[in-house]
Amino acid sequence: MSATATIQRDLFDHAATQEKQKPDKKTKGTIFEIPLDDRELHETVDDIKRAAKDEKTAKNRGNLAKGLLGKFALARYAGLIAETAVIPPSPYTVVNKDGSGITYIVQNKSQQNALSQDQIGKLRALLGDDIVDSMLEDKELYFFSSTALAEKAAGRKAKGGDLVADVVFEVVSAAIMETSKLSKQQKLALIKKKTTKHLKVDTLSKVPQLFGDMPKKIRPFFEIVGSAINRYFKT
Repeated sequence: MSATATIQRDLFDHAATQEKQKPDKKTKGTIFEIPLDDRELHETVDDIKRAAKDEKTAKNRGNLAKGLLGKFALARYAGLIAETAVIPPSPYTVVNKDGSGITYIVQNKSQQNALSQDQIGKLRALLGDDIVDSMLEDKELYFFSSTALAEKAAGRKAKGGDLVADVVFEVVSAAIMETSKLSKQQKLALIKKKTTKHLKVDTLSKVPQLFGDMPKKIRPFFEIVGSAINRYFKT
């Protein structure tokens, strides 16, 4: 077979593999019809649909109530810090006129939840650079690139079926840079670094100290940091 014929064959083979299969027509599925004389089962279908609708309505009503009560609880929490210059002793309970209460949780999540650049910008506008810099720290995360791991190994000594992942697992106890099974580009692309900004672990306990001369900024501070110092209700 001539070179031209080989090229043509390869092109046709490639075109054949790229041809999109026509999707199968979607079936209507299978229907289970409840017997006409089974009144109880017929009613359960409506009960389930009604319950799901009621649950959604209740959830939306609960979220609205939590939003309103959350603003009140945060205002009281921040106000007590401003008045007493200490973190109020927990647990915190919001009680209505009938004596019914709900627990308000203030939880330090600063090490798990990073701050966005938008949050940091708002904090700087509220508190100034010096105070914000004093309460922030960097956390560095190194990780393998899943894109690089899935590539076919391109080093000069790589075997035909080697993937980057195969090679990495094989030489994990040795220095990665010494292997000849990965190309230079793959080695450089393999490990990634991500730096995130977090409140220091002791920031919550230092709020009275940090805001001693500006108590009106305590509440906006909690609103800005969001999930870094998580606040929620527990029933």
